[in-house]
Amino acid sequence: MAWESNGKKLGDVESGDKDAGADSFRHYVRQGTCPHCGGDLRIHLRAEVADISIPVADLDQADAWKRGLSDDQLSVVEMARETGLLASFKAVVEYTKVVDRPSHIERFFVNFMKMSTQKVVPQFAIDHFSRAFPGTRLSFWTCQGIMAVCANGTIRCFAPKDLICGQRIKKANGNGTGMQLHADPHMLDEWSRTRFGYVAGEGAMFEAMRAKSIGEFARPGF
Repeated sequence: MAWESNGKKLGDVESGDKDAGADSFRHYVRQGTCPHCGGDLRIHLRAEVADISIPVADLDQADAWKRGLSDDQLSVVEMARETGLLASFKAVVEYTKVVDRPSHIERFFVNFMKMSTQKVVPQFAIDHFSRAFPGTRLSFWTCQGIMAVCANGTIRCFAPKDLICGQRIKKANGNGTGMQLHADPHMLDEWSRTRFGYVAGEGAMFEAMRAKSIGEFARPGF
């Protein structure tokens, strides 16, 4: 960057690290010609670090998802993070929600655990996951287009609901329920082949996490 004096620019000659004092960050040298007498000018500049900080707003934003959550709900997020559930859940959410993605995946996970309802799924899905988790009792829970697959009460994977239950297409005029597009079993096979959405490890107990997510309003059959 050039410096100006009385309308005339002074060019850069050198810029380098110099020991210009204990408080200096970097030493700069600029050289040019005096606009009055025509003589050489050499200007020495020293930049100093006054302070380094992270804006409070950025710190608040990083923890914004925690606001209003109970200690039990925060512990659900921590458990999900430690067991790999949160990473698997996030991958499926980002795949499913191309638009309108949640700003805080942690809060969205708590809401999923709190609001999800048990779902009856097609026989091909039961057969598929029975092969994946043999000898277990399966249950399927869904909310906002995401489905959790539980084996013996433990969350083992997440998947898009449409992949298992199909998709309902609304009528062009917006009236009525439209038609139901059935899910393709081969698509579910391909999804599972990639292990996308599967939890690495033993997972975590669904009901225990759900009860903590619901909190004081938890009750049997809620």
